[in-house]
Amino acid sequence: MKNILLFSVCINLFFGLKAQEQTTEDQIRIRRAEQKALNLKVVNDSTLQLDSIILHKWNSNISDWDAQPSTKYLYFYDEHGNNTQWIWNDWDPLTTSWMPVEHDTLWYNSLNNLICSKLYYYNTITHSWFLGYIEQYNDAGVLFDYIQYFRDEETFVIEEGFRGTYSLNAFDKPEEALFYDLDTNTGVWIIYERDLFFYTGDTVLVKEIWAVWENSSWKNYNQLLYNYTDGLLSESIEQCWDDLNSIWITTARHCYTYGIDKKVTEVLYQSWSGNQWKTTYHTNSIYDLNGNRIEYFRRIFDGDGLQTGGYHYISSYNSHNRIIQNISQNWNQSLNDWENSSIKFYYYTTIGGISETGKNQVFCHLENPYNPGTSITCHLLEPNVNYLMEVYSISGAQVFNRTFMGNLPVSIDKPLNNGLYMLVISDDKGLVYKNKLLIKN
Repeated sequence: MKNILLFSVCINLFFGLKAQEQTTEDQIRIRRAEQKALNLKVVNDSTLQLDSIILHKWNSNISDWDAQPSTKYLYFYDEHGNNTQWIWNDWDPLTTSWMPVEHDTLWYNSLNNLICSKLYYYNTITHSWFLGYIEQYNDAGVLFDYIQYFRDEETFVIEEGFRGTYSLNAFDKPEEALFYDLDTNTGVWIIYERDLFFYTGDTVLVKEIWAVWENSSWKNYNQLLYNYTDGLLSESIEQCWDDLNSIWITTARHCYTYGIDKKVTEVLYQSWSGNQWKTTYHTNSIYDLNGNRIEYFRRIFDGDGLQTGGYHYISSYNSHNRIIQNISQNWNQSLNDWENSSIKFYYYTTIGGISETGKNQVFCHLENPYNPGTSITCHLLEPNVNYLMEVYSISGAQVFNRTFMGNLPVSIDKPLNNGLYMLVISDDKGLVYKNKLLIKN
């Protein structure tokens, strides 16, 4: 059922059960939720703002990371420090330029709580953006409505739509979730599933019951039971409904282990084979003395207990306990070992004008409104170093780019429509400068 994906997000966003592990098909959605959580975490930090994430892939031919980054994420903020947009770009070796992939735009209320998020994908054929996700939050920043569209890869016509709505209790915990499919012919949302949530004390989740709409009534098909030890989630049990015998049958479980600081150190997912538990996957987390997770293992096993897959993350942090590097490894079954996949570098700006490296922040003499063709001189750039200047529209589309040497002035010599843009300058290590750019011809 497709609602498994939304349920997993719900667990992370609503209940704080960070120990909950996700299946492979959940990963894209969960990574998006985790990234949004990272954005909001950084926004709430009083000294740092995440500027960019740069990703390099592992090149097995040279046994080293590719010098050319393959992916970069750029983050933009409003005057209150709220992350209002992030843009994902991939490097295209054919055109030797950055190509947009997707961008997320976020809105906030007067309390600086997130109230709406819209994610757009880039159509490489028409060179335009199309809507992929809409998430709406209440005034406390809790998700209550979510819509996802699936499109044909060539025509980009909507082939399928999916929606989840949540009824929240007084503690902003969901009491009921309803899930719908989109009838693309009529544009009507057709209900097909309902999830009910049960708590002790209105805040501690103890049970969920999932039901499908069938023959004009709700029919139970899955149940989740949560057990706690000393206030921490210790076990979650999955059960399916047996129509023939009218009973719940246990099918799988998660078991959680914690360290002395109450952080999850181990998660065991097991399926019931009829007479014994068999491990499907097993995770381990290792933390430093500041509570930062520096290693994470997820091992996947077959029915005979042989590891057949998995991934491994190694993370480094700065003095502010913000992640600055993450190495991703995949399990190579033929080598029976972990193999490098990618490395991410995280770049921050200190809200006081000093970069995280301790160097003075780059300053560019920029006239606003800006007249295309006028020279832009940047100070504190490294001389004889190649920099990339990019201009983005408020919708996230790259409208101009040019490389230049750090000791030379540069200009935007392309006609641009009147409006507000974002000027971004970066080197091969990441973003070094960004500022709003007003074009008024």
